[in-house]
Amino acid sequence: MRTSRPQGPSAGFTLIELLVTVVIASILLIVGVPTFADAFERNRIVSQTNDVSAAFAFARSEALRSNDQVRICPSNAAQNACAADWSQGWLVWRDDDDDDGLDANEILRVGRLDSRDSFAVVDAADVAVTDIRFGPRGGRAVPATAVTLTLKPDSCDTGKQLVRRWQLLASGAMSNVCIVCGTEADAPPTLCD
Repeated sequence: MRTSRPQGPSAGFTLIELLVTVVIASILLIVGVPTFADAFERNRIVSQTNDVSAAFAFARSEALRSNDQVRICPSNAAQNACAADWSQGWLVWRDDDDDDGLDANEILRVGRLDSRDSFAVVDAADVAVTDIRFGPRGGRAVPATAVTLTLKPDSCDTGKQLVRRWQLLASGAMSNVCIVCGTEADAPPTLCD
């Protein structure tokens, strides 16, 4: 017994329809991938900004809560001691035994810096700061001069608003502004989008 195939259009794609679909999908990818990459970069910077802000807010509130000095210093790679630069992240700690040295049980919070970012902390004379202290009343006790913190992605394309800068005021409060890449020294900062 023979089975006959139904007459009429077949239920599939022609080669032309498939090629047109592939071309349209390729165009959408070419247009969309840079947009997604920019969105991921912005989200990463925003997340890192939130981490930095939260660490400083925590240190300040912990100083108020404990009625004692709380410190922030750059972390070493193992995140168990203070270091000379902020490339590995930071430690929030309280010197409970008043020996002016960090012991493992004195670490209150640890923060990491994304390896794709640079983080600089300088005083009013543009000298690197590696010890920030909040006093029992929540104000900045050390250093005595203004402190500027700058977070910048290593690959910062000109025209993109990816640089973040904070001013740590004497009161312990922080202001956060955004700066367009490539204009750090020239253009005034703006509020972040």
